[in-house]
Amino acid sequence: MRLVSSVPPPAVAQVEVGEPPAPPYPDLRGENETLRVQLAALTSAVAQIRRAILAASEADLVRLACAIAERIVRRELTVDPALAVTWARDAADALTATDDLCLAVSPDLAAVVDEGAFRKAISNLATIEVDATLGPMCCEVRTPVARVDASLDERLATVAEVLGASHE
Repeated sequence: MRLVSSVPPPAVAQVEVGEPPAPPYPDLRGENETLRVQLAALTSAVAQIRRAILAASEADLVRLACAIAERIVRRELTVDPALAVTWARDAADALTATDDLCLAVSPDLAAVVDEGAFRKAISNLATIEVDATLGPMCCEVRTPVARVDASLDERLATVAEVLGASHE
């Protein structure tokens, strides 16, 4: 075989391969900024709604806490009725009178707490009487001009009032 020099070699074209031209995308910077502003407004609105819900439910939460406390303390009173002695002493301390203190106790409290425990806790106690008109496990410290309710219900009502909710 013989080579013929008259046939020119095939031509190879040089083609430059580069990045394809970018498609014409819209400029989304303005829309992105609008979405950021809307997101900030929604975040603020959600925070305001959360604060409003918490404020609206605060009184209910206090009432719930008082109801739970009442159940716990009533149970504690059945286990240790001497807790009422501490309440009676606190009531006596709240009075400015130092003489003629009378302690009125409910019949069920008189049955489970020894009179001596009350006398030991309240040194200026003149008399102790059983008062059937008092609620269960209740006591009051009385003077001729004043009385202090040392019952669980009164204590819970005071706590609820201080916390800004009515005790039911």
